[in-house]
Amino acid sequence: MPQGRGRERRTPATNGTLATNGTLVYDACRGRTGVAVNWQVMGSAFLGAAFALVCSSFIGVVLVGVVGRFVPDRFMKFVAAVVFLGFGAWTLTQAIRG
Repeated sequence: MPQGRGRERRTPATNGTLATNGTLVYDACRGRTGVAVNWQVMGSAFLGAAFALVCSSFIGVVLVGVVGRFVPDRFMKFVAAVVFLGFGAWTLTQAIRG
């Protein structure tokens, strides 16, 4: 839907990000797609989502373990806080802009 300067308005659910793919998998697993339920497809989507969660958790644990050897905990916590606040500020400015 056009908005203001001729740009298409992109909501968080339609911006083509990883979150959108996660929402689609969630909807498929819950049977919210509005089509006939194919249990084989739903099983594959669920197993794929579960595998992705396990892999991302594993990568996070390994990455923190490796980085933790060289970087002090206090510095990692500070960087995590700054990144968290940065994402919050960015989200807030996007919400205000519309």
